[in-house]
Amino acid sequence: MKEIKERHLVEFDTEKYQKIVDGIYLNKRAKNFCFAYECILEEGENQYPLEDLLDNFYVNCVDYYGDEIEEDGVKKSIVEVETLDDKKKSLLRILAYSTIVGKTINNVILNGGVCVGSLLGNGKIIFEGKEYTLPVYVIRDGEESFEAQQWEYHFLRNFSSIVDMDKHGGHSAIDADDKLKNILLMGRQAYITFINDSNKESIKYKSIVLKESELDIK
Repeated sequence: MKEIKERHLVEFDTEKYQKIVDGIYLNKRAKNFCFAYECILEEGENQYPLEDLLDNFYVNCVDYYGDEIEEDGVKKSIVEVETLDDKKKSLLRILAYSTIVGKTINNVILNGGVCVGSLLGNGKIIFEGKEYTLPVYVIRDGEESFEAQQWEYHFLRNFSSIVDMDKHGGHSAIDADDKLKNILLMGRQAYITFINDSNKESIKYKSIVLKESELDIK
């Protein structure tokens, strides 16, 4: 899910809605908060990562779920989400949800579990004497904002320079046919993930963990 932009719907201009902040509206009849956006779905994306986002933030899709438009030759999906009520907690949730604007959001795998990741940039590592460039994702769980934290930018800065994994050791669990996949940032740690697709029926992910203290982070 990429090129995410706030989408102003015509219905938001009616008396039924009250603007709270940019992009967030109160539905006075339903007594809940709404937010609409457009995005481009990447190859293989349909139900996910949207379903995971809805679950994480306790919001529902409404009328515009799955609607697709074409502008300037580009196909875009329109999504409108709403909270369960108009309580302060719900407002905070949909405000956090709205921080997906301007981000690229994908599902990523960490130790066999599916997570929601926000693409932060690209990082470089040296592994077994070879240099690789991998996407760096920030893992978001629950109701966390998608705005990157300072320590995550510190990690990105290190990986942008290059991190020599051969100096960190602990790679005995990595098999010869494991392929490098992503750099995932979560809980002030970096996970270098690998995928073993030699068995198409059972794709397995493994990871090497780097703690913040192991890198030159200032």
